[in-house]
Amino acid sequence: MLIITENIIHFPLENEAMEKTIVSSQRIDGDYKQALMQVLKHLPDFKKKLKHTKQIVIRISSEHFFYPLCTSPDLLLALLTVIRMHNPHAVIHVMDNHLRAHFARLVSKLTGLAQISQSKKARHIFLDEKREVQLMLGPANNTHPVLFPSSLIKSVKAHRKELLYINVANVRTHHNTVIQAGMAGQLGWLGRSSRGIMYTPLVHRLIGEALEYIQPDLTILDANTVLAHGMIPPDSSLEEMSIQLNHLLASEDVVAADRMAIELLGIDPKAVQHLGIAQELKLGNSDLKKIEILGEFDPPEFQIPWSPLIKDLPTHIDIIIGANMSVDEPLLAQAMEFMHIMRRDFGGHGYFTLVIGNGFQDEQLNNLREPVVVLGHHACTQVGEKLFRDVMDVFFIPDPGQIDQFVGVIRKVMGVGKYQFLGVNPFRLWRSMFWGRLHGLHYRIPRVLMRTRQYKKKKPAQSSAQQPVAAKS
Repeated sequence: MLIITENIIHFPLENEAMEKTIVSSQRIDGDYKQALMQVLKHLPDFKKKLKHTKQIVIRISSEHFFYPLCTSPDLLLALLTVIRMHNPHAVIHVMDNHLRAHFARLVSKLTGLAQISQSKKARHIFLDEKREVQLMLGPANNTHPVLFPSSLIKSVKAHRKELLYINVANVRTHHNTVIQAGMAGQLGWLGRSSRGIMYTPLVHRLIGEALEYIQPDLTILDANTVLAHGMIPPDSSLEEMSIQLNHLLASEDVVAADRMAIELLGIDPKAVQHLGIAQELKLGNSDLKKIEILGEFDPPEFQIPWSPLIKDLPTHIDIIIGANMSVDEPLLAQAMEFMHIMRRDFGGHGYFTLVIGNGFQDEQLNNLREPVVVLGHHACTQVGEKLFRDVMDVFFIPDPGQIDQFVGVIRKVMGVGKYQFLGVNPFRLWRSMFWGRLHGLHYRIPRVLMRTRQYKKKKPAQSSAQQPVAAKS
């Protein structure tokens, strides 16, 4: 094609037509294997690499006990089957997320993910059971420490040119990152102690920095069932919050894949800050004009809502919010999410106080309904000493990234039993923990069952803590 401007004829370069980034899309229609084979047809360069590589790393997620909060077992089986068809002798490592103490091992067992890996002669690695290594991320003039599992460093980063890294992620909305897909899914690499930043506005920068550190060779996005309203839904609300989109996306450019996932959900790309950060860091292509979508791609005519849907909280919960709340807003949304789950699924009650934020007035902290939960670094730093001195029954959670401790506290103050919450046979639960310990799990017992950081005084204080107290903010 000739381009004519101001009577000057421009002859495009031979490779100019190849500048567009390919994102392959296919309807699933209940057959992941067929959909996966179709999307790979549009990615011939990756298929060539797949046939000749000796080592393959697949990142999946076992965040919770049900799909779409964990990788679809059908998708993992299809992917491993297709890999074995092209490369029967490759060494395959399936790396599970670094998230919730021994939850990844437990979820992978109950959903069958670990058994699928074993059946295809792939090694299933639980990142929670590996030693953590501190790395410095960010620009040279503003680096900050982040913990990653040693498996990532040894198996992936150290041999990056010798292996294929396949990033498998579910597409869903999120109350902080707006969308969880390929880029945000890589936060599953993060060590447990570095997860607190996920509940702050800084998470978008971290997503970009993590992608800058390691980029996948192929990103597969499962948009078969997408969760709306940006939260982990209660089981009782799962059907209401699940939207069938029936799409499987794949690309060698994770940024382009996420851009098309945003298009599929009907979300304004300007709301997804980490997309712009990735473009700024030149980590991929987010410009629709430079992305070519191949295959079946049929976005719905409506936007998938991503703001939290909280509609059934116990009435007797007092939430004390500091004047400076902007940094802790995502953390409050997370707390509301878990309280919502405890209420809807397990009949949890209220009768406690949640203190969060920064910039408290003294009168806000008088006559608090006990027990009191102090959530976040800012609240613990500002009012921790006062509440420890004045309140009889108080919990401190300075690091919300330790989500197992966070959930354990909310469970306890809302009167939900240990095994009632997990919904797992106690013998199976402890057996899973035991095997985790044999393979390097750092916790003596599952953290969600442990005694939390609770402080009680011997003599009850004279107060009106059991009387209804109006919420302060």
